[in-house]
Amino acid sequence: MAQAHKGRPGLDMESWLARKIKLGNLHELPPFYANGGGSIYHAEPYARLLLSAIREVTCDIRTRERVQDDARAFRSWVEGNQLDLTPARLLPSPWTNTARA
Repeated sequence: MAQAHKGRPGLDMESWLARKIKLGNLHELPPFYANGGGSIYHAEPYARLLLSAIREVTCDIRTRERVQDDARAFRSWVEGNQLDLTPARLLPSPWTNTARA
């Protein structure tokens, strides 16, 4: 029987969700439209819901796959939205000449 590939340690969905919740990376995100827009969630409570569903032991393979699919969709959405967040402080542009004569 083949074992499921877990990938690199610390990069599985459960670890990713726990890390995002712990670090507070989800506070600045807009609401997440789950289930094709039928349900609207704030990012952190939805991450907590997904994390508890992943940790719940279930024998139903369809339920487990559905939770993993939902978690992957949420992760993709989070990572896409975090690219749009502005940095806490503006960094100087490498193209501006700061040395003046």
